[in-house]
Amino acid sequence: MRIRRLRATEFVSFVDDLLLPFAREMAILDEFDTLADRGVRANVFSYVEDRHSGDDTVTFVAADGDELVGHVTVEKRASPRCSSAARGDTSAPCMSFEVAGKA
Repeated sequence: MRIRRLRATEFVSFVDDLLLPFAREMAILDEFDTLADRGVRANVFSYVEDRHSGDDTVTFVAADGDELVGHVTVEKRASPRCSSAARGDTSAPCMSFEVAGKA
C-alpha cells in the first residue's frame, strides 16, 4: 500500500469508490449525507475539481495496487485559535482535516 497525492485523472475513482460510499455510510449519522443516493454524483465532480484547483487543499490517497482504499484531505484556511490560547499561546492555529477509508 502506498500513500500519495490524488491525481486529477483519478477523480472518477475517488468519487465513485471513496466519497459516495463514505457519504452513504455517514447518512446513518447525518441526514445531509443521504444526498449521496439522490443523484448528486455529477455535482460532486465539480465540487472535487473546484476544491482541488487551488493551493490550499490537497488530498492524499492510500492505494493498494490500482485500487484507492482510503483518503485524507487537508485544507489550509483561516481558523479560530485553538484551546492552546487558554494556556497563553495565542499563535497556534487550529487544523482541520477529514479521514476516511473503506471498511
